[in-house]
Amino acid sequence: MVAYEFRAFLYADSYSMPDQTKIPIAHVITTLELGGAQKHALSLIGRLDPEKYERHFICGAEGQLRAEAERLQGVRVTVVPFLKRRIAPCSDLRAFFFLVGYFIKYRIRLVHTHSSKAGLLGRWAAWCCGVPGIFHTVHGWSFHAYMPALYRQGCIILEKISARITRRLIVVSRSDEQKGLAARIGSAVCYRRVRCAIDPPAPPDAELLLREKAALQIPAGAAVITMIACLKPQKNPLDFARVAARVRRECPETFFLSVGDGILKDSLAAALRREGVASVCKLLGWQTDISAVLALTDVVVLTSLWEGLPLVLVEAMACAKPVVAYAVDGIPEIVQNALNGYAVEPRAVDEMAERIVRLVRNPSERRAMGSAGREFVERECFLQPRTMTRAIESIYALPRR
Repeated sequence: MVAYEFRAFLYADSYSMPDQTKIPIAHVITTLELGGAQKHALSLIGRLDPEKYERHFICGAEGQLRAEAERLQGVRVTVVPFLKRRIAPCSDLRAFFFLVGYFIKYRIRLVHTHSSKAGLLGRWAAWCCGVPGIFHTVHGWSFHAYMPALYRQGCIILEKISARITRRLIVVSRSDEQKGLAARIGSAVCYRRVRCAIDPPAPPDAELLLREKAALQIPAGAAVITMIACLKPQKNPLDFARVAARVRRECPETFFLSVGDGILKDSLAAALRREGVASVCKLLGWQTDISAVLALTDVVVLTSLWEGLPLVLVEAMACAKPVVAYAVDGIPEIVQNALNGYAVEPRAVDEMAERIVRLVRNPSERRAMGSAGREFVERECFLQPRTMTRAIESIYALPRR
């Protein structure tokens, strides 16, 4: 079946020779859920110089950003239904051979992968085809301290082997570079750090803001505490319920929003009921207009146990919102304690709640931290996606190691 699919794709009637005046480049990502890695990949492929690159984007069928991918102008978007996040040997093998066939058919010269599964399959498929330029962006490593030791070691071994065929590893945080080097994944010369960047958000519409608050039944004058995250173990959403209960005891006027979906949605809903805060917390599911949600928000919370550099915190700061998050991986690189927010120790639910209570009770401090956050992302070029794209393009031009 796999061999048949490979031949059928390679010799399909729709075959067309690539434009030999441009460099064929393929970006590969596993899913298009509403996450930072996915937003970054779409932003990057959409901004690569169309006069220089023949752009291809390959992704799995899952995710809320698929429609956005299909709206990209001048980009060949290919959806691979058997490219999935979970380990599934048959689907993974089919995805691998599909990628091999695709790279051969379109004579791809540069492959840039994002996310763990696509990073392994995409890079090795490119290597098998003799693609001369193979690049991978680390949006947080595939291994972390919360996984079984044997599984973690297996992930590290796979990353080590894959680094040998990768021209450059692009990291979004200093923490990811340090963690990779500590695990002996590649050498220092292999790494390049390029932070993700976003478009500056539009100013909020005051009248629309009032209507949105009324629609969500947020009481007038209530401070709104928001978590924006996929509801999965990495994001640790049950701590949000515990934090909400503690904040609510100290500040009864607060209201809570959870934006996102995932396998822990029912568990989160149960935890909110158990903690007695279900009536003051709305589970909004995925929202495509994050800026509109942030406009309703007074404090942004993130309870992740491991991260790369979470784009949602950059988005919060761009909207001049203070953030309170666990101090894991790249988060302390952007959250400066008592300046633009607070970074507390992982699982320190009481301390996180205390920080939020302080901000709820001090509107002037919230505004000052929000302004400092906005100044920080402007100063550090987080609001300059063209600068980010040019930096990536310069990495593509680097010689082999």
